[in-house]
Amino acid sequence: MTQIWTFAIKANSTLSRSEVLAKVFCWVDMQITELQHQVTKARQNLSVNSLPCGFFIIPIAPLETVPTFVSQASDLAKNSATLARSYLQVIGEMSHSYNWGMSCFVSEMQITTDPLTSPGWVKTYDFEHFWRDFIAHQSQVIDYLLKTDSLPQTCQQSYQPTVFNTPCLQEVNGKQVICSDLEQYVYWTMNPMTCSQDSLHPTTTMHQIIAQSLLPAVNY
Repeated sequence: MTQIWTFAIKANSTLSRSEVLAKVFCWVDMQITELQHQVTKARQNLSVNSLPCGFFIIPIAPLETVPTFVSQASDLAKNSATLARSYLQVIGEMSHSYNWGMSCFVSEMQITTDPLTSPGWVKTYDFEHFWRDFIAHQSQVIDYLLKTDSLPQTCQQSYQPTVFNTPCLQEVNGKQVICSDLEQYVYWTMNPMTCSQDSLHPTTTMHQIIAQSLLPAVNY
């Protein structure tokens, strides 16, 4: 998705050419088709299905909300706020289109799959809605998970994340600096391959919250 997005910006920095955007969303559709192919192939693989197994396909977050892409948009726009907003709007539309396409083929599989050739279930859920809701109403989401005893005991007292726009582990003046309170952060890491700041991957506790949000959909 990142490569498609940056291609569009490099091909047309104002994103005003309809043919460039059309190509972008054509490529997004190709990614969806490839994912559908891989899921179908796995479900029909005799080794995979030596015992019936289910497939739970997790969508991607709304990428325009992720600090990595907010920062990239600003850099690519050369600090033009108007252009940066346009870039974020496009990657948001791309991630929404990808998730919508995923939900469509999962729904189709649920209706049309032959249980003799593809045993087990296939499911997904509205991760995009969960992520937006968490950003807007994190305290209510945490409260709900606490009331349902969904969070691990270690999270129940202290985890009320408030920092959404930077990771806990950052690079400052060439040195790695770790935040003083990890529980306040949604994002954790730096890119281990490049040692560059990577505000994409959630903290361990945030992963736990995401996992708990999946359970109702998995168990439905």
